[in-house]
Amino acid sequence: MPRHHTIGHPASWVEAVVVDGLEVTPGYTRPPYQEDVEFTPEEETARDAEEVQAAIAQAESGEKEVILKELHEKLKDDTITSSEMRKMLRMERGFE
Repeated sequence: MPRHHTIGHPASWVEAVVVDGLEVTPGYTRPPYQEDVEFTPEEETARDAEEVQAAIAQAESGEKEVILKELHEKLKDDTITSSEMRKMLRMERGFE
């Protein structure tokens, strides 16, 4: 199924249709509605690239969590070195 944008349209006033001074159709309020518009090829390409980047970021995040967990375990049993402590602090604060 192709991707699409869902575009919402608010309620709006539709003017009366007047022909030769006579009101043919009275004015009315059109209710709100939504429409689905398919992505253009450029938007499809851009979204594919975004999904690839998201997958890479998720994998990196998982790797970071594993490393932090290992460093936290070393901290718990007092086997962590000062360089590992600095690495853990940098990772926790988003510097790495």
